[in-house]
This record gives sequence, C-alpha cells and structure tokens, in this order.
Amino acid sequence: MKVWQVLFSPKGRIRRRDWWIYSFGAAIVFLVIYVPVFAPIDQGALLISLVRYGQVSLAMVIALAILILTMQYVQFCLLAKRWHDRNRPAAFAAIIVGFSLFDIFMSYVPRDGSGHAELLSKLVHIALIVVDVWALVECGGLDGMKETNQYGPSPKYITQQSDVF
Repeated sequence: MKVWQVLFSPKGRIRRRDWWIYSFGAAIVFLVIYVPVFAPIDQGALLISLVRYGQVSLAMVIALAILILTMQYVQFCLLAKRWHDRNRPAAFAAIIVGFSLFDIFMSYVPRDGSGHAELLSKLVHIALIVVDVWALVECGGLDGMKETNQYGPSPKYITQQSDVF
C-alpha cells in the first residue's frame, strides 16, 4: 500500500507497527507546521476576537481549519484501517474523530459566564479521554485478526504475495 493510500483512504487494514509509525509521523508533520505558524495565534475563543478586531487575518484562520481537518482525516483513515484489522467497522474511528473535532470546536466557543459551555467542554474532554484510551488499547496494543476478513487480507499474516493486491 502506498503512503498516500495509508494516510488518505480508510479502506484496507494496517498492522499495529504501521499504525504507530504513521500516527507519529503525521503528528510530527502537524507539529512542524502548527507550532511555528499557528501556535502563536491559536488561543481558542480568543482567536475569534483577534479576527474580529483585525489582528489575525481570516486567511490564517481558514488555513488553521484546513490543517486541523486534514490531520483529523488522516487520523480517521489510520484508525479505520486499524479497526478493520481488528474486524470492526470504521464507525469506531468516526466516533473518536467526532469527539476530537467537537472538543476542538468547544475550545473556540466564546464563554458567556454562565458555566454551561465550560461544563459541556469538560464533559466532552472527559469522553474524549475515555475513547482515546480505548482506541489506544485496541488499535495500538491488541493484535489484528490473522484471517482474511471483510476488509481484506491480514497485513501481518500474508501467506502468498498474490494476497497483497
């Protein structure tokens, strides 16, 4: 499987080793772009105020959104492949990425002082921690199926080269 297929397609299966390698690689690429360019301006709800008062351009906010959405899509594809290797649907990956995106969204919601947004943000953050630990154990710790399943042949236990493609 080519690198772009691993990173941008949710189809197929990947091994734990490959999941760890691609996940760390994607995180490093994200950080190399994010830290010098966006970290100085990305202050959650404050970012909206900075745009409103012209201190940050709308183009920077759009670029940040594209970067975050791209990273989340890559994580979805990697998780989907690992869940497929565990003979589970990609919906599990969608749940995890959905919680992650909602948690990111909540960091940009202006606080009104009532405490409702803060409470919702904390609850979503706790739920995200729970599903992240669950995914870490299932995807990063447990072995995939040895047999061919509905998602394809095992990437670890391929017996013939013809099974690869």
